[in-house]
Amino acid sequence: MFNPERLPQAPSAAKSETIENLPSPEPERVETAELALRNFLDLKPEERILFFRDGKTKPETLAILKAAIGRIGSSMEEIELSPKTKKRELNKLAKDAVIIDLAPDSEEISEGVYDNLEKLNSRLLCIFDLGPDSFEKGGAMSENREDLGYRLNKMEEVLKEASGFKMSSVYGTNLEIPLRRFKERKWYKDTGAITEPGVWDNLPGGEIFTTPDERGVNGVLVLPVLESTIATEQGVDEFVHLNIKDGLITSIQGGQSAEKLRKQLEESALAEQKEGRNPANVYRIEEIAFG
Repeated sequence: MFNPERLPQAPSAAKSETIENLPSPEPERVETAELALRNFLDLKPEERILFFRDGKTKPETLAILKAAIGRIGSSMEEIELSPKTKKRELNKLAKDAVIIDLAPDSEEISEGVYDNLEKLNSRLLCIFDLGPDSFEKGGAMSENREDLGYRLNKMEEVLKEASGFKMSSVYGTNLEIPLRRFKERKWYKDTGAITEPGVWDNLPGGEIFTTPDERGVNGVLVLPVLESTIATEQGVDEFVHLNIKDGLITSIQGGQSAEKLRKQLEESALAEQKEGRNPANVYRIEEIAFG
């Protein structure tokens, strides 16, 4: 059971390493990346690209994106984020740039840029965990923007009539997920379009999501994988069982993978508490999404 009075000490920051010797990417993957950048970012040759990277940046993904941008003709710069990075200097460098954030370990450092994108006349693409396979022909990054928008609109027509969901799986998931009325909690569509200053998004897009009745979710959620910023490798050593009561995670059971998830949530709860917010919110079920 979550107890906000028993929170861990803040962890020390990890040192990031410089990425060198980038591999030569496959031409088909570069072509897919180029089409995605032109399609979703409307990227032009006269624009300046600024890469954020750190010790967890995937070098293969960076290599594919750099090769694609080279084909478009835009200029490129890189900055490696670390605990020593000055936020004021980072904002100055980010001004008038198209930013591609590949630094999953450095969210606290780059948060000021996200908050000031419109003021900086910048826009930002966040790709923390995208692997090179996503750029295969027919892969996650190959969907046309117009086709994606059509698909999301069709999904919205169905989902806006839903009053809730019963979720189950062969792994053991058994969840009741009530929704509030559509006029109170709308479904939001992630089109992936990052064409105007002040905007940031992830790619690939294509998700449609809403907030469930935050105090009404009950049951068991079983995870066969963890979110990639928690564990970069696929799969888990044991299925992770989350017991949920009245919208809050009350226990996390499993092996080493469950311990990784517990640690991340405890650290996030500590950060919330330091900011004067309710640490229990970290354990709240806050989103249901399709796509």
